[in-house]
Amino acid sequence: MANEFQPYIMVHDKASETLVEKLGLSDTIILDITQPHFNGKNIIYDKSKLTRQIVKSFKGKVNGKIPLVVYGSGSFHHYTYGLCKGLADKRSQGYSYLHYDQHSDYGSRVDDRSFNNEVGCGDFVKEILIDTHAISAFLIGPTGIYPKIERAKVRNHENSFRKLQNLFNGGMSPEVYISIDLDVLKEGMITDWGMGTMSLNQILDSLTKVKERKKIIGADICGLSRNKTTDDTSIETYRRIMGRLQE
Repeated sequence: MANEFQPYIMVHDKASETLVEKLGLSDTIILDITQPHFNGKNIIYDKSKLTRQIVKSFKGKVNGKIPLVVYGSGSFHHYTYGLCKGLADKRSQGYSYLHYDQHSDYGSRVDDRSFNNEVGCGDFVKEILIDTHAISAFLIGPTGIYPKIERAKVRNHENSFRKLQNLFNGGMSPEVYISIDLDVLKEGMITDWGMGTMSLNQILDSLTKVKERKKIIGADICGLSRNKTTDDTSIETYRRIMGRLQE
C-alpha cells in the first residue's frame, strides 16, 4: 500500500535535541509541556494536558502526508499516547496499534496515582486501547507473556515472520499505527532501558511486510538515551528505520 510520510522531530529532552543536530531534519516540533510528576518509579502526565499540548504543537504543521515523528528517550514513550489521541484518531476510526518494544508498556497503574486521568511510560498502551480509536494492540519483540494483548515473540528471523503473519491473519485492522522504542534491539543503540532481542534487519524487514499489507496512518520512533553519550551507530539506526518507512 502507498504510504507517503512527512518526518518530524519532536523536541522535548536532551536526546531529542541531539536528533535535531544529527539528523538534520527541517521540520521540528517543540513540545513545551508542563513539568511532569515523578513518583519515584515513572514520569507521569495528565492525559488531557499531554494530548492538548501535542495537538497545539503540531497545529498547522501536519499536511496531508503521514506523520513520522522521532523523539528522544524511551522514558517518554507515553508521548505516543498523545500522538495517537491527538493525531492518529483524526486519520482513522478503527486502527491497530503496533508496539515494537522490549517492554509491554501495558502494566498495572502505579500505586500512588491519585486519579485515573494520568498516563506513564509503563502503562500507556492500556490507555491507548481505552481512550483512542485503536481497536487492538500488538506487541512485536518482547519474549514475556502479557495479558489481554497479542504479542509476537521474536527468537529468530524465520519465527519473527511467522508470528507477524499470524498477526496479519488474526484480526489486525487494515489501518495501523506503528510505535518503535529502539530498546527492542539487541544491538546498535544506546538507550536508557537496556536492550531487547530483535536485530535491526528483523525490524526493517517486518516494516516492509507491514507496508505491503496495511495502510499506515502514523508512526513514531524513540529510544535514544538522554543520559549517555550518543554514538553515530544509534543515529544511523534512526536513519535506517526512517528510511525503510519512507521507501
